Amino acid sequence: MESGIPPFPGSGGLWTKLGEPTRTAYQTFLKSPKLGGKTNFQMNISLRSTIFQPALINATPNDGHYDLVALEEIGLLQYIITQNMDGLHLDAGS
Repeated sequence: MESGIPPFPGSGGLWTKLGEPTRTAYQTFLKSPKLGGKTNFQMNISLRSTIFQPALINATPNDGHYDLVALEEIGLLQYIITQNMDGLHLDAGS
């Protein structure tokens, strides 16, 4: 949680607070997408409003983000491919 965004697994993670998805969650969704989608949608609204939104608004780049910028500046790194949507790489200067 170095940038202020909570992780999913582990101590203090979202799954600890909200419950970890079951091993069969994806199969359940495939059997009943409307029900799975509705449940997922409701959880996403809750996560956005109570946990994610405040965390993303207050998040700041951490040392790892700045280290990647330094590697870019000296030519050792050309691209960053990430699934993150928080914008912290850009905020750090990448």
